[in-house]
Amino acid sequence: MILAKACAFGFSFLFFCLTMKAQSKNSPVGEYYLRGVMETASGFTLDSDSSFQFFFSYGALDRYGKGHWRVQNDTLVLDSEAKPLYDFKLLVANKIADDKITVQIKESDASLFRYFHCRLFGNGKMQEGITNEKGIVVFRSQMLDSLELAFEFCPEKKSVFVIKKTLHNHFVFAPEPWLTEVFFQNFRLHFTPEGLEGGHPLSNKSSFRYEKQQ
Repeated sequence: MILAKACAFGFSFLFFCLTMKAQSKNSPVGEYYLRGVMETASGFTLDSDSSFQFFFSYGALDRYGKGHWRVQNDTLVLDSEAKPLYDFKLLVANKIADDKITVQIKESDASLFRYFHCRLFGNGKMQEGITNEKGIVVFRSQMLDSLELAFEFCPEKKSVFVIKKTLHNHFVFAPEPWLTEVFFQNFRLHFTPEGLEGGHPLSNKSSFRYEKQQ
């Protein structure tokens, strides 16, 4: 009797372990790493509370994202909070005694000063330039309707500011904390036996694969 009970317990325990292993294997929760792209580290972590984290690293550039995930049939769907309208904050806009238009970026990391792109629009004219080692770019004088800013390493993000006082010629901006954050809206990846496949939020291609870590 004792032996029979022991055998029954043993089979029950084995069945429980196999069931838990199968559930763990089929669960989308886990870490997925981009494969087949040289010199690039990227991927997703899906947590059990339906939240996710995204990371991307290429050289000295690091970007990140976060939000919530859900499963629809064989598809993983990722969504973030709504993307803010602007990735820069306007600190100063005024008229100074100068025949030029000056745009300056205030940033604590001076190594980034050379990577901010600016375009001016107005009266049918457009000028563009890149900030120098002091975070400043200077343009010829012109009437202004709008001003566009972008960070070189986040090319998908462009902030356009409407210039209400067209005679202003001195502008100072600061990057918002979410400048390098990646925002997801109905981003979809398909499950495969190895992990996930589909696009990448920072690429127009759709043939990437992400291997699930065991």
